[in-house]
Amino acid sequence: MTQNGGIDFSKAAVFTDPPPYRPATPGLQRVLPDGSSTYVVDVGFLAPNDLVTAADGTVYFTDPPHFPPPEEPVGRVHALHGDGTTSVIASGFHYCNGIALEPDGTIVVVEGKGLARVRLDGSVEWISTQVGQGGDGFCVDANGNFYVAATRDHGIRVVDPAGSDLDFYPIPDPPDGFGIVTNCCFGGDDGRTLWATDGIPGQLVAWEHMPVAGLPIRSWPVP
Repeated sequence: MTQNGGIDFSKAAVFTDPPPYRPATPGLQRVLPDGSSTYVVDVGFLAPNDLVTAADGTVYFTDPPHFPPPEEPVGRVHALHGDGTTSVIASGFHYCNGIALEPDGTIVVVEGKGLARVRLDGSVEWISTQVGQGGDGFCVDANGNFYVAATRDHGIRVVDPAGSDLDFYPIPDPPDGFGIVTNCCFGGDDGRTLWATDGIPGQLVAWEHMPVAGLPIRSWPVP
């Protein structure tokens, strides 16, 4: 899991009564079934946000600045290699957030309010500069379509590989009318259940029998 080091919500207009700020060391942690955790890497990071495992066992993860982000584009995408070392794949992001892989293994990240492909040579190519009001985490189906947790839109926006909008799966707003969906993934026995974490109000949402199965999630470390 990515450990962002904690968020001081008193600096962000999200909560009227923000939870306490509990800082931690930024890095990557391994969490065991009993709930215990250990750091895999914990030196030289800003605020790791999301990760994905490639077929060869490389873990790619986003490392944006602390929230709220500064004006300077200091966010990075890292790789954790099989030998335990890390390297910077690309840099110069304002706020690189969710990360996933296309069917061919190409890295895609949420950057700002859009989606961008990140090449291993460090180059970045926009898929779409605007996905609704912006996204957080996302996942990919077997056809290469992106399912983006659209935070302020309070639902999941589906975008095709060319950046065109395909669909929207809304989540009912809580009684006070304010909700933020934070991430999503495919699961279930047939890979056709779409799960979403609805950070505010704090619930897990599922859509069963999706028309297309999701790409399989690879475990780490690779056997």
